[in-house]
Amino acid sequence: MRRVLQQWFVGPFSDTAVITPTMGSPRGPTPTNIPEIVETFRLPTVLATLPIHIFNVLFVLVVLASILSTRHLHSRPQKLFAINCGFFLIASLYDLAFDISYLAILDRPITVQTCSVIRNFVYNPIATQAFVDALERFSMAFFHHDMSVLTVFTLYSAFPLICIGLAVYNSFISLTLIQTDDVCETVRRTEWTNVVLIAIQWGSAVIAVLLYIAVWRKVKRERVAKFSPNDKRSTFDPIKMCSNRYYWDRHVVKIFFISCVLPLFLAAPSLVFTVLTEFHIYQDSVANIVSIVILDLATPITWIIYISYIGHIRRGLYECLCCFSSNRRSDEAPNQKAGSDLL
Repeated sequence: MRRVLQQWFVGPFSDTAVITPTMGSPRGPTPTNIPEIVETFRLPTVLATLPIHIFNVLFVLVVLASILSTRHLHSRPQKLFAINCGFFLIASLYDLAFDISYLAILDRPITVQTCSVIRNFVYNPIATQAFVDALERFSMAFFHHDMSVLTVFTLYSAFPLICIGLAVYNSFISLTLIQTDDVCETVRRTEWTNVVLIAIQWGSAVIAVLLYIAVWRKVKRERVAKFSPNDKRSTFDPIKMCSNRYYWDRHVVKIFFISCVLPLFLAAPSLVFTVLTEFHIYQDSVANIVSIVILDLATPITWIIYISYIGHIRRGLYECLCCFSSNRRSDEAPNQKAGSDLL
């Protein structure tokens, strides 16, 4: 998200050039033989965020393992949580790939084409988990329609695939060179693709918030006015999180709504400093790095909220960690015994 903001405010329709057909001749300048300059001012930010991105990947990986192995979730909630967590993991891997790719090309002779391919394929800021979850809950609350797990997975996959398609277009089809990238001095990219990313990123976020508000009001109204002790939706499995609790428990819906709104609040400092910096109103590199770090903490904070306030996930994570610890101790015991026998 922060890279989308930076791309947008550096003037998306300025400093562009078009590769003409004559430039594509073997003797003319082409992206494959134009030398590239990698900007170094991003280095402090990358060094600050790299440990966080590594932590995010490891943290989400552990949470995903606990969800897949838990016995505290029924089949559908388990699959939905696993898909959601899996795409958080993909988003975290993209952040880590950005850091690694930047450090890999820094101070190395590369061409515009090479830098364009690297930048365009790690430039995948679409994180629309909240939108897909809100849409799925909305269809259940208002139309009593269970989206198939395959449909939910397809919706989750659609947005990253859009970015991959745009990366292919920008890297191998587009004839436009721009000088607004925050890493490469010149990169092969068409400006309208940035507009598409902005529209999807912020449009899906706003729609998700509106859908969650509607779902929250619907769940609250139905539990107060219509639910009775004999209503199936008011019956929750005390041991496992069933679909009834996942969709109709106000506490669970509220937690998902908070997690939907949270990244927008965490993005506010980065947005403010990006605007102030690009318009030369206020520049403070330390404050800018801090705002970026705050935004990058959105993923672990979101899942810490889930773990803290949804007991089924918390118990599953605890059991997963205990199982790992016990297996490690059982593996170490024979080794220690063998060592003592040798002595």
